[in-house]
Amino acid sequence: RTECASQTVIEIDEDFNQPQAILGPAEVLTCDLPQQWLDGSESASTNGLSFVWTTAGGPLPTTNDSLLIDQGGTYQLLVQDTVNGCVDSTQVSIAVDQVFPMADAGPDTTTLNCYNPTLLLGGINTSVGPEFSYSWITFAEQQDTLSTSASILIAPPGGLYIFAVEDDTNGCVTRD
Repeated sequence: RTECASQTVIEIDEDFNQPQAILGPAEVLTCDLPQQWLDGSESASTNGLSFVWTTAGGPLPTTNDSLLIDQGGTYQLLVQDTVNGCVDSTQVSIAVDQVFPMADAGPDTTTLNCYNPTLLLGGINTSVGPEFSYSWITFAEQQDTLSTSASILIAPPGGLYIFAVEDDTNGCVTRD
């Protein structure tokens, strides 16, 4: 009797190397910075990567390694190794500081006369504090700042004045 035997050797490799989802630093959205890029380009894998961005509202329509945003919230980056299918994710919360200051120039119209030859403009509802900057300009000459204080003394001939208050922490400006 003849016995035939056959042997096959199968080598099975393992590739469970996890990719690493990495997001660069995020900043607060402000009036000075109304949008920003979330950067996932430093994410790493031994193979190629695919990218999925999501928010609480669901997936976003991009497969790029970076995302331009203009709204606050929590953004999640999911990276998947395109060869072994392993995934990793990270997230970032984006805060928003776009609160506008109050600007109160005072009465909208008034008349200078012999009884009132001068007028102090600057209302009580104006935002006050070291984080605010002020500027007064005339409507006719908007390039020349007349004052950088919260109030201004007006004398004849009068005119149209514009009062601006800027929050120096976020760049938001209100005019009256």
